[in-house]
Amino acid sequence: MEKILLIGAGALARDFIDIGSADKFVAAYVDPEFAKTDTVDGLRILTNWQEAVKLATHYALAVSSMVHRERARVIAADAGLKPASPLISPLARIARTASLQQGCVVGHFVAIGPSARLGLDCMVMHGVVVGHDSCVADNVVLCAGVSLGGYVKLGARSFVGTNAVLAPNINIGSDSYIAAGAACLRDAPSFSQLIGNPAKRMPLS
Repeated sequence: MEKILLIGAGALARDFIDIGSADKFVAAYVDPEFAKTDTVDGLRILTNWQEAVKLATHYALAVSSMVHRERARVIAADAGLKPASPLISPLARIARTASLQQGCVVGHFVAIGPSARLGLDCMVMHGVVVGHDSCVADNVVLCAGVSLGGYVKLGARSFVGTNAVLAPNINIGSDSYIAAGAACLRDAPSFSQLIGNPAKRMPLS
């Protein structure tokens, strides 16, 4: 049985607990500078990393910052923790032929179409639509209300803001940032910043 450490203790942690219940996790961990309380929705918060990893075999990432997510993945792996089995809301609809890798979290009212694929540690927030045959690489964040058309390819470590839309058949490279409400109609290389409707590409600073 997996002993899951929830990394993060803010609003996202509360969402994860709502999806899976506090009993699914052994504790939540945050850096001491971010600890404001001792518990989050009944789950104990720890600020000592060494103490936290002794309790766990697996982790789930409840942070949206890509910098903090990547850092957490590295230190979790160094401590011998593995990504937890996908945490999926009972209100989500996942096609039988879709595939989700370890560490994925899928929120309420999400729809993932046939033959869509999500990589390791992806976070799919409430109300997202992932179209058929889309391929989402590792450690991608899809914020609430995002819509991916069919056959979209989205590179690793990309962040897609609330209510952004990706048209069918486009490829977005890794480490990209898509702003809230952006409408992406064409391909973009890695390290792109896409803003507006229609989206315009700007280099990441």
